[in-house]
Amino acid sequence: MGELRTIGLLAGSLALAGIGLGVLWTGEGAMRALGLTGAAIFTGAAIVAAIRLLPTETPRPDAHGVTMILPSRARLAGLTIAAVLLAAACPQIAALASTGGGPFTVWLALIGAVFFGLCALAGVIRLLRPTALYRLDHVGIAGLQGREWFVPWRAVRGIDPLGANGEFFLSLDIDPAANVASTPFYAVGAKQPGGRGGAVTIGPQGSSVRFDEFAELVQRYWERGRLMRAHN
Repeated sequence: MGELRTIGLLAGSLALAGIGLGVLWTGEGAMRALGLTGAAIFTGAAIVAAIRLLPTETPRPDAHGVTMILPSRARLAGLTIAAVLLAAACPQIAALASTGGGPFTVWLALIGAVFFGLCALAGVIRLLRPTALYRLDHVGIAGLQGREWFVPWRAVRGIDPLGANGEFFLSLDIDPAANVASTPFYAVGAKQPGGRGGAVTIGPQGSSVRFDEFAELVQRYWERGRLMRAHN
């Protein structure tokens, strides 16, 4: 997403959040609930847009040639704050909706409070116990969050960029003949999980690394890994 588009999204979200606050201030019953809903949602959207404007960082390898892709604490803090705001707004929305709306609206608001509350709790835990997103070295790449996985470069036969909803990713094409079944390996979205081919989708989302730098880094490690294999 371009910077100008992000700035436009930020300005539009702030304007819509202001309209929601105006409806909350002047409306009654269900209209106040609608205004609070809009204010909470678009304030969260403004925070997400502002996060995209934060400065980026260039990943650097350590003395052993290992590069860690770390999560951005500032971005994670912003998303946690957005989740806290939405979780706090949902009970108020339920209370306002109960005077002019049906029980479905009330239950939907309460479910939203639980969902965003859990998201905020997860964000706080990740802030207190940060874990790297990826580890890259001359042997392969490891995913370190959630269900951990490892893919050796020898098993990657190609790297292709992907785009979806303004976000960009890399698809690692796993060679079925690489025989990585014994490797601790989990292929995200693979047709044949367990190291028997498929594709692993990775991206710098959640970090402060730009996609082009992330793609260049992965490509460089992959090419170096193939070169080392050819000489061994």
